[in-house]
Amino acid sequence: MILNRNQIQHFGSIPWTVLENVRSGTELKTIFAKSQFDLGKYSLLLTDLCSVWFEELDVMGIKERGKKVICGLDVEQEDRLSQLIEHLKSFVQQRQNRVIYTAENTDDKFTLRAVIALDLASIQWEFACELVQSYGPASETHVDGSTILYEHYILPMTTLTLSYKRQTRTLEGIIEEKQNEINEAVDMMKKAGLAVNARKRRTAPFNANETTESEKKVHWINQNLARLSR
Repeated sequence: MILNRNQIQHFGSIPWTVLENVRSGTELKTIFAKSQFDLGKYSLLLTDLCSVWFEELDVMGIKERGKKVICGLDVEQEDRLSQLIEHLKSFVQQRQNRVIYTAENTDDKFTLRAVIALDLASIQWEFACELVQSYGPASETHVDGSTILYEHYILPMTTLTLSYKRQTRTLEGIIEEKQNEINEAVDMMKKAGLAVNARKRRTAPFNANETTESEKKVHWINQNLARLSR
């Protein structure tokens, strides 16, 4: 399948959720998910960074799926349907440790099964996502799997990484400047005679003249520290 851009344009501002330890046969997979849940419908985008799958269900589709998988709630009741949608949202957005994920991957479909045990019952669901064609004809209105991976994962992650590196370099520069300022302040203190030699006495007899002179030295150091902080 090839997706219409209108189907996934809202995913741009939605963060990826990482679903770890999804058992598929004998393998444990890590699946990245983007999802949007509204009253009576949901859309789900899944990828293992190699392939992309998508599912979109309206209220009728959710009710039919609920009856098929015996989800654990009476989806014909409106209040139960809203509860079910909240549970489905938690399956792929809140990364609860209590949720058990299994998957079945075929040539054109990726079925993600999720089960969560509650106090008195369990809720289960199947997300039956169709494979998005990896390469399709270039179009302003439609996107293929490679374009989705680039626009929604590779480009944002690359931008974030470069931004992080710039901030790190800036922080390293600030730390280096502050270290130089500290070293310069220490040198000035030594030149002003405020450095204490460990072999000298820690205290000295009170002397009014020395006190006045010390005050002048401290004032001189404060002036220079103020100059350095500009």
